[in-house]
Parts: sequence; C-alpha cells; structure tokens
Amino acid sequence: DHYDKHFFLNMCHYAVHVPLQAKDSLVQKYATKTPTNHKNPVYAAMVESVDDAVGSILRELEELGILYRTVIIFTSDNGGLHKGNATSNYPLRSGKAFPYEGGIRVPLIVFWKGKITAGYVTDEPLSSIDFFPTICEITGIEIPPDLVLDGKSFVPVLNGEQKEPIHEALIWNYPHYRDWDNTGPYSIIRKSNWKLIKWWDGETTYELYNLKEDLGETTNLAIAMPDKVKELEEELTRILNETNSKVPIPNPNYETDE
Repeated sequence: DHYDKHFFLNMCHYAVHVPLQAKDSLVQKYATKTPTNHKNPVYAAMVESVDDAVGSILRELEELGILYRTVIIFTSDNGGLHKGNATSNYPLRSGKAFPYEGGIRVPLIVFWKGKITAGYVTDEPLSSIDFFPTICEITGIEIPPDLVLDGKSFVPVLNGEQKEPIHEALIWNYPHYRDWDNTGPYSIIRKSNWKLIKWWDGETTYELYNLKEDLGETTNLAIAMPDKVKELEEELTRILNETNSKVPIPNPNYETDE
C-alpha cells in the first residue's frame, strides 16, 4: 500500500526485556557456546529473535523495491540490564536505570542509501530528542517556527558534513526514587567529554568523570576538580530552570524520630 506513498513505521520490540523468555531452540544454541562477558543464553536468544524480526522488515522493503529509498533508524531506549546476570555492558559501567554510561549510552544505527557512506562511524553524542527534527528534515516536513524543541537535526552528522557536536550540552533528569533498589533521584549533564552526576538525596553529592580518558567511569574527579563541578552544576541548573524541569524538594511533612 505504501510503495508510492510516504510512510512511517515505529516498531518497538518488547525484547530484550524482563521477564527473560526465548525460544527453546535458540536458548540451547547459546547454552553450548563458551561464555564471555555475556553469559545468559536466554538473553542472547532474545537478541537473535529481535535480529530476525528486523531482518523480516528489511526483506519486505527489499521485495517491494523501496529499501534503498527508505531511511531506517535502529536504536534502544536504555542500556542493557546488568542486574541478575542478564547481560554485560562492558567496558561501560552499570546498566539500565542508572546514570552511568552502561545505562544511558545505547546503539544507534542509521541506514540511508546514497546519503550515509557504508561503514561510516561517528562518536558525536546524539539523543533520542533529536529523532523528531531529524526525521522532519529528511522528509522535508517544515517544523512550525513557534514549536519549541530540545532536539536538533543530526542529518549533518550522518552525512559527515558536521564534525562538531550538535549540542553544547546534554542533560538527563531522574527526579524521583526507585523502590526496587533504593536508588535516589539524580540529574546528569554531559558537556564535551565531561560528565557530572548530581545526586539529590540527603546531602547533595557529585560524581565527575572525563569520558575520553575514563569511559568506564572508574575515577570520580569531583573532589579533585571543584571548579569543574561548579561550572557544570551551574549550567545544569540553568537548563533545568529554563525547561521547567521537576527537581526534588524537601517534604514539609517529613518527621524524624528523635
């Protein structure tokens, strides 16, 4: 039906997600493999099922003769779940729902025949907030001038025209608690290779990392570099205020036991 029409398909797989469940035949395939950093055959089988499903879509596009005039974006909403021996995000630290790179850095693969050189790789940081303006530019849809967007089109990054980051800074804001592991609220700012994590619970604490030199976030530089912490926190605060973002506030009804 869409051979000669514009179309948009948003395919959100449930996998890979808990509960971990997969086809028995695929589980057995991975159960016989030698474990590496990845040790869970059920998780691996789920990844292969996602791969098969994506392949089915690509084959259909190819059979319709429209594969090479279709833009395909493949990504994830968070890093892999590292709890319970599900998977490994090595060399990144931690995983899903945490402020470290293992939780917020995800794969992004874009196929665009004739526009993106095969095998082209960029290290420029992008965000899911950039998808909407990017798709609008690709499809020639004009964004209303009064529509306020946090994202920016990354088309110039895809075709290699822009070598600099499209964002001066990126932020993540998680202003609440999780009951399943007692993780408190946090906010993050990344600017160039610097990343600051601000923990809001109780007495505010900070973690500062240089991702270029320490991708695994093993060395907290916050105490050694208070000026950098101050610089990044001021910018983080400014952006949170400008975007009217929610931040934790003291509970006026909280009482402590004396």
